[in-house]
Amino acid sequence: MISTESTTSSVSDLRESECLDCGGSIEQRKHEGGFWLPRICVTCDATVIERFKLQETERARGAFLRRLSCSGMPVDFFDGARGLDAFAWTPEQASVRDALRRFGANELGKPFVMIEGPAGVGKTTLCRCAMTEWARKGHNVREIPAPDLGLIIRDSYKRDSDLSEREIIEDLRRVPLLLIDDFGAERATTFVTNALFAVIDGRYRRKAPTLITTNCSVRELADRLVESSGDQLVAERLIDRLIESSHLVRLNGKSHRLRLAKQAQRWRVPPVETAAP
Repeated sequence: MISTESTTSSVSDLRESECLDCGGSIEQRKHEGGFWLPRICVTCDATVIERFKLQETERARGAFLRRLSCSGMPVDFFDGARGLDAFAWTPEQASVRDALRRFGANELGKPFVMIEGPAGVGKTTLCRCAMTEWARKGHNVREIPAPDLGLIIRDSYKRDSDLSEREIIEDLRRVPLLLIDDFGAERATTFVTNALFAVIDGRYRRKAPTLITTNCSVRELADRLVESSGDQLVAERLIDRLIESSHLVRLNGKSHRLRLAKQAQRWRVPPVETAAP
């Protein structure tokens, strides 16, 4: 004779209880470990889940803003946390925006993007928007104006400096995304050229994602570095690495800053003339 066992729970395995959160009535089932579940009702459980999601969102936003605050970008820019869709771009700017999107998706085949163009056309703003999107995905980002690099390193020689020259260079080599802004605008002494080479060579060897903005063509950069630094070998090696590793983008257009300045001048209220006594 084959005996069968009931698969239904006995009455002793069920009980009425109160929700620990709202005090409402709930039915609990005794777990194999000897404790009773659930401890809160379905409504409160959903509330707790939403509360945890909100806390996680706030933690993620806090980490995102900390990454931006350490990026070197101006506070008035990263405070808005604006990505590549934040502005109404011109057709020329939209082309660069699309290239930066492909760069972020690792579709360009090269680790560097160098954006050439006159001053004020939006090169730096586009790069900062791309950096914001990288930071939102959890990556650390850094912006360094090329003219400031020599000054920052020289400050490391002071007794009260927190960082050494090696630590500054190594940080710029290893940050997941680096923007070198206004490349070619620096006073290209041998000291500054060697510092730039150390940073770019380190990122070149690691194939680390790097954005570069400049008002000069590659040929103009090469001539400028050789003439100013006097070190043709280092200058040529630096340019050689840029040419090999960079996806070159040209951004033309009129200066946005100049247009805003003209508008401000046009709408400036003239001073009130007072009659002589």
